Amino acid sequence: MLRKEIDYNRDHGTSLPAISVKQGGKNHRCHEIEILGNCKIVYRPHKPNRSQAGGARLWIETEPDVEIIRKFFPDVELEEDKPQGFG
Repeated sequence: MLRKEIDYNRDHGTSLPAISVKQGGKNHRCHEIEILGNCKIVYRPHKPNRSQAGGARLWIETEPDVEIIRKFFPDVELEEDKPQGFG
């Protein structure tokens, strides 16, 4: 979950994607995900996941072969390389 995007959307009335899905070495943003297989939700407030920018404290893990379907709001233009929190 991209906290900066959530805050930006609240403050500016926008609907930028606030979910980040890391697949391999690439992050993809979306509004909703459907996980077609087993997954695990991890919350580690005192031991962040340093593989994520800023050290995520809450994330979802799946096995590499689990299919993940990313979904988007139809009226939002996506820019994968746009910095987080900068609409």
